[in-house]
Amino acid sequence: MPIGSRRFLVFAWALTICLSAIMAISVTRLAFNDGLSTAFESDTETFRAFQNFSERFNSDGAEILVLFHTDDFAHPQKNTAVETFITEAQFIENVSAVLSPFSFQYTSPEGVEDFLFPYQRPAQSEMAQRLSHAQAQNPRLGTLISPDRQHLLVVISLTSYPETGPDQQVLLAQLNELATASTADLGINAALSGYPVLRTETVRLLFQEFIWLNVFGAVMGLTLAVLTLGNLGLGIITTLSSGLALLWAAGAMVFLGFQINVITVALPALILILSFAEAIHLVLEIRQQIADGRANPIHRAVRRIFPAAGLAAITTGIALGSLMLSPSALIYQLGFAGLFATLISTITIFTIVPLVFLTLGYFNRLSWVNTDAGLRMQRRFGLGGLIKIAQVAPVKTCASGLVIFATSLCIYAQLPYSYSLYEGLKPNAEPVATLRTIETQLSPIGTIKFEHPIEPIDQLKQATIALRGEFGAQNILGLYDVIEDDPLNWRQTLAALPLPLSQQLISHDATSTVITLVHPYQNSGATAAYLGEITPRIASMPQLAALGPPTGALVLSSLTSREMLSAFARCFLFAVLISGVLISWWLRNAIIGICVMIPNVLPITVVGSVMVFLDYGLSFSSGVALTIAFGIAIDDTVHVLNRLRIQAKETPHMAPHMILNAVRQTAPALMISSLILVMGLLGNFVSEMPPLAIFGGLSIGVFIMALLSDVLFLPALLICLTQILPAKFLRIGK
Repeated sequence: MPIGSRRFLVFAWALTICLSAIMAISVTRLAFNDGLSTAFESDTETFRAFQNFSERFNSDGAEILVLFHTDDFAHPQKNTAVETFITEAQFIENVSAVLSPFSFQYTSPEGVEDFLFPYQRPAQSEMAQRLSHAQAQNPRLGTLISPDRQHLLVVISLTSYPETGPDQQVLLAQLNELATASTADLGINAALSGYPVLRTETVRLLFQEFIWLNVFGAVMGLTLAVLTLGNLGLGIITTLSSGLALLWAAGAMVFLGFQINVITVALPALILILSFAEAIHLVLEIRQQIADGRANPIHRAVRRIFPAAGLAAITTGIALGSLMLSPSALIYQLGFAGLFATLISTITIFTIVPLVFLTLGYFNRLSWVNTDAGLRMQRRFGLGGLIKIAQVAPVKTCASGLVIFATSLCIYAQLPYSYSLYEGLKPNAEPVATLRTIETQLSPIGTIKFEHPIEPIDQLKQATIALRGEFGAQNILGLYDVIEDDPLNWRQTLAALPLPLSQQLISHDATSTVITLVHPYQNSGATAAYLGEITPRIASMPQLAALGPPTGALVLSSLTSREMLSAFARCFLFAVLISGVLISWWLRNAIIGICVMIPNVLPITVVGSVMVFLDYGLSFSSGVALTIAFGIAIDDTVHVLNRLRIQAKETPHMAPHMILNAVRQTAPALMISSLILVMGLLGNFVSEMPPLAIFGGLSIGVFIMALLSDVLFLPALLICLTQILPAKFLRIGK
């Protein structure tokens, strides 16, 4: 069955349609997850301690915080409206218990005990005095209602938080609607927050951003393909092949267990944009071969481009695959899926584009491909002025590049680490803003957990009293708060509590309890510093000898995030090393292979230096962006070197004119592919998720620097090597 025959084309298109249908079905199973549950999974002592703690105690992560705000909750109608909300909220499915100021008892100055909010509400002025007196009696009341009585917090404990997004949305919608209905026309505002709300909002935005980024990338890719190729038909061919590359890659990723989260949401759109750039490289070469009147132009174009494109896909895959060195399960999954997706997309491009042109050739429809408008447009992207600088002043250009590289590398090494549990959402997003209001008006919501034996009870009492004295009674929560009036009968007291609350206080085997230290959370760095401060203080107190080490989600994220962020350095160095080895092997020249890595590392160090000056730290999103951007940036260098290899078949020793010819021949494609990468990522800047904006900004910065480096620094460096090295060290290829 000869390639290009009717039987071959029918079989190839039938196989393409069947495979696309399978992948389309697979993509419908693509799951969206905030990723927080797996972000810190690792083989570290901190994670193992957290895992052991989580297996022994029920999590308090299934709590929804409802913050009410008005001018004064001493007003009878207003506090009654909130109480109505609380009463009806307990009938919603999955709601197990509610904690609020209405749960508190009150002892009057005369010694009379009653509910804090009695059935017969007193006048506003009397209720205000009652609340002030109650807060003086019990400082913990201040964590639920502010001293000025303008903020009131209701904590809703859930039996379990729904697993699926639609069910989560239903639950939150029910609470929102109930809060609105209960407080209508009373001047009361209600806002939902807490860990479940943050996760649900993140997942909602992930789906929205996933659609937006891919649609924006496809539109920009099609527009730029038509403009740069000067032909609508070629633009459609490019878009078709790139779309199938995304479909096949995404479908394969689903089979590999890939999920969309705050780290991976940009990957599919990035694969799409890369596919556009690769497809345009191939289409440009096919058109050039047709314009030159070559025999078998499609086959010849593939043979000339595929070695470079294949190596470029491998180096990009290596950059993504290097993320598998991260101790974070989340980053590992990104690296694993990205490695395969990159290779699959390249295979797709070099399957579909030739197949389309073979089909057109079968019907004798290739004459329209060679258009004057397209060739004129292509020549406009030659970047001749920049290449001229490298030609006229190679030594100065090379020296300048080396100085910039050395300086930026020193600055880049000072890049600090930065991570926050809230970085997936904007600071003004309602759930985040509500949390900040709770922390400023009521109480910190960050929690540091300590395990302590329940018995002997006197030991638990002494530990609780010691912690209260050290950190403030209002900042220490635990079992002893509940059983303080009758500690010897603690089992009966616990039995009277709602089951989810009691299970949060004691271990499953009923031998240990949790003592919680509330802590104002800013970011992981601040929390890690705080832990370093309090740990020696706790260790020096004999009453706390039985107290376990600090743990909990806040501790886990704060202590492991630094280790995981530092792992990006290992990932990056691995990508640079392996890419250098591969290029050296491909060129059959280790010296040139190592030297050409400098212009490719330069964009990373320059962008990293800018981050230092702008006081941006290395976060998960920026670490991923810089590592992946390096793998993509090196693609341009590979295409330049591929032209050198082609010329080396006639002249095996690298010479200045060969270097300049290689850069001139590839400059239009480099400019076009860089333009597509930059324009395709512009959609990230309007994202509602800060990590996506950071990813887009850093990647664009690297791509622009990489283009400048490849047409200025790279040729100047190679020309200088021809002037320094003996001829035997300049040989390329076999």
